[in-house]
Amino acid sequence: MKKLLFFTSLFISVIDINAESANESVSLPPESYFEAGVTVWIPAGINIDVGYWYSHVGIRLSGGYWDWLNSKFGYGYQCNINYKLLDNKTWLHNLGLIIGRSESGPVSLEEPCCDWTYVGLAYDLNYKGFFLEVQLQKPIEIRRGSFREIVPLFQLGYIRRFFP
Repeated sequence: MKKLLFFTSLFISVIDINAESANESVSLPPESYFEAGVTVWIPAGINIDVGYWYSHVGIRLSGGYWDWLNSKFGYGYQCNINYKLLDNKTWLHNLGLIIGRSESGPVSLEEPCCDWTYVGLAYDLNYKGFFLEVQLQKPIEIRRGSFREIVPLFQLGYIRRFFP
């Protein structure tokens, strides 16, 4: 029930964004531009994100490798292929297809907690650089860990859009 309420409120927020943007005289960004930033959580704990938008379609790569004190804290990478729902200088929101791999841990110095490859869907919201991505992942290969059929996860961070 909580998940249903969350996604319902997210959908209502999207409708509010569309209504607000239609009423504002906000100039649209150019047809193509780069984006870059830092996010936390999936796929690598702390991720470097880079992407490129051309018209309504974009691609974003996120990931990282973190080896603190030889503990192999975690690594991961993810590729998003996105389609814009709304884009102006203030807001960007889109839907995307994702594929990636994530390993996190450690439970001990020798054994990571989880290691899986996944595909899924994502909804992204970017407001003046502040970024939220909600994902529904389907594990396609589980090397370590226990997962349900569909795993809801997220990324949160700052991704700046570089308009020419």
